[in-house]
Amino acid sequence: MSSLDELHALLLDINKPFDNEKSTLKDISFGITHNTSLGFTDDLRDFTVFQPFGEWPTGPLKTTIDATIKGGTPVNFPSPLQAAFKDVLNHGKSTEECFIDIVTMDKPNGLFFGQGDNASGDEKTKSLQKAIADAINGVTNTNAKITVRILSGSGFNTSFDQFKPIIEDMFWPGPGKTRLIKDKPNATLYLGYYSPTFDIEKYPEPIDKLRTLVQSNIEGIKSMSAWLKKTLGVDTLALDGALDFLIKGADSQIVALTRKQIESLSWTHGKVLAVNGKTLMTGGANFWHQSGADVYHIIEQQAKVEGDSAVAAHKWCDYFFRYLNKPHRPDTTSFCKAINLNQDKPQWLEPRPDVPMSDFKLKTTDGKFKILTTSQIGDWHKPDASFDYPVQAIQAVKDLLSNIVWQYLSTDSWIKDPQWKQGLTVIGVPVQGVAAILIDALFTEQQNAREHLGTAIGVTLPNPYTRFNVNPTAWASRMTRLNAIANAKKSVVLCQHRLILWDQTGLQKEKDRINEFLGEERKWSGNLWPFDLLIAIGYALARTRGTNTGSATIQINLSVEQKEVVANSQDGWGDDMDVREFKKRLAMVMNAMAWLDEVAQEDSPTNSLINMMAGSKGVTSARVKALGETGEVFPKVKPIPMAEVKQYINDHVEVRRTLANEKGDGPSKDPNRYNHSKVVVVDDQLMYIGSDNTYPAYCEEHGIWIEDTQAIKQWKEKIFNQLWKRSYVDK
Repeated sequence: MSSLDELHALLLDINKPFDNEKSTLKDISFGITHNTSLGFTDDLRDFTVFQPFGEWPTGPLKTTIDATIKGGTPVNFPSPLQAAFKDVLNHGKSTEECFIDIVTMDKPNGLFFGQGDNASGDEKTKSLQKAIADAINGVTNTNAKITVRILSGSGFNTSFDQFKPIIEDMFWPGPGKTRLIKDKPNATLYLGYYSPTFDIEKYPEPIDKLRTLVQSNIEGIKSMSAWLKKTLGVDTLALDGALDFLIKGADSQIVALTRKQIESLSWTHGKVLAVNGKTLMTGGANFWHQSGADVYHIIEQQAKVEGDSAVAAHKWCDYFFRYLNKPHRPDTTSFCKAINLNQDKPQWLEPRPDVPMSDFKLKTTDGKFKILTTSQIGDWHKPDASFDYPVQAIQAVKDLLSNIVWQYLSTDSWIKDPQWKQGLTVIGVPVQGVAAILIDALFTEQQNAREHLGTAIGVTLPNPYTRFNVNPTAWASRMTRLNAIANAKKSVVLCQHRLILWDQTGLQKEKDRINEFLGEERKWSGNLWPFDLLIAIGYALARTRGTNTGSATIQINLSVEQKEVVANSQDGWGDDMDVREFKKRLAMVMNAMAWLDEVAQEDSPTNSLINMMAGSKGVTSARVKALGETGEVFPKVKPIPMAEVKQYINDHVEVRRTLANEKGDGPSKDPNRYNHSKVVVVDDQLMYIGSDNTYPAYCEEHGIWIEDTQAIKQWKEKIFNQLWKRSYVDK
């Protein structure tokens, strides 16, 4: 198992070539902090927030779908998330200062913040917008500069006009009415919307860098094709043609990923509340009406912390507001506005003053709870102001390449030589799995793995990240998740919304063009599979085989199947993945690991067959062995033999869906039950809670890792074990 310190050391190592004032992302996209408490009580169960129930009901689950209001007050206000929001505010507020960051996807919902406005006004029934106003009004320091920053983003190109009435209603409940005591002249709210798009026709320059990087890596894949041809004697002309297609189509693919009419590829997706550098809540729940009172159909999970993790969250928000403080000509969607809260009626400030940055300092040793903050951020707009589009696009291209090549190799028509077509069947080369591993290694963030791969195929593969000044810790969240899973010794728990990125209608034209090339037989669905996650799970299963703990167990709890959702007009909350296809692809990746390990052995039957068919010695054992060790961030393991892979997966990987019917053998009669969590637990010792999904996604994210066995035990007892029992097995 990786420890927090090991995960942090990995990120520091990758950040090292960029460790200068201009390019470092240390303490921005990642960082270790020390914290006073997990939650705000002595009970570690207070660390996690379980929306919508708080605690699992002892009787039948409620079936209410829409919020029910009686006499202007929700029946069960506040919801667990609303209560946690007020809890974080109350434990973080101060008489000396007020600096609040609120982050949610798309618009903060007026119902979520306004529920309880007509209540008696006691602490429990107070609305969130009253609670925020009270935190501001509680500042007695007349010189204090009061700052509230609301950060949002979405793929919907939401305009300021849509935000305006929501923000105004939060602080001005009626004409001439304000929630603030009128002695706060320095109280200012800043509204930021980060969802970069740019008009390619007007501003083509920024796309050049991404185009060159993509072409460089595809050329690397062509080097692998040449290695295949040299080593096995396989006619790879058809595969070369596919790669030429990808290179020539790079412009079109990048345009498809960034063209304005499909909105954004990358936007702020974090869900954060940070108060005065003291308290923090982060997780997967947006501050929407679906997380308000009397709404029971979406399972969400958040974490509450007191300590320096709140400082780290403020610094993460600083990053986006620095971007929004400056004009970016190509970005046609992002915006930032400001309004003074100390006035009788709302008047937005023009010109807008610069958004202030947080000035809280990180402590180095105070606090007994160590936390690793990991996130995803834009990155490129810091080292190179001429390139405004988020660097997460690189990960999108990696996933797109992996999925297209997988589809291309799904039949053997790319091999023109009949003898070799038959020979590869005899040898049993799991071509798709091998390609997935090699492409993943080609995009690896670790230079050592890249050098291993270059040695194996006899070429020098330049590091595209240093070449283009791209700091890969911009996707620290994804990187640490894969590393932690791959190094599991005992168990992995994935409590998630879904594992694949479903077909995006905005890419329909591009998908049609790709399918025109692939042909009907190899038609691509448009879904993006997370091959790096499959590789990580393969390593986890292989790592413990033959040890005292046996093979790792992988428990995956997902949302209800999408087909159930569509029938009930709730598209987007379900999961498209076919579990049989998931296990099939996992098996193919694990078979490829076994095959690469096999050919690395000079006396292996597979290597002998290759030598006989190639009519030569082929590649030396040392070079092929180097290829077998290219596992991205993963240490060397002994792969599970191909003959045992399928049974291992059946024995040690179980997928269940939220929630089961009364018999527990299928979905609930009410299909409007969804798991929207983003939680990863490894070996009951490492735990991630945040906004980052395991499916391929390219948004800006925020989350935390803890290393506390008691807190994880309490979480499993409070939430996951009961969820697992209430979910049905999907085979």
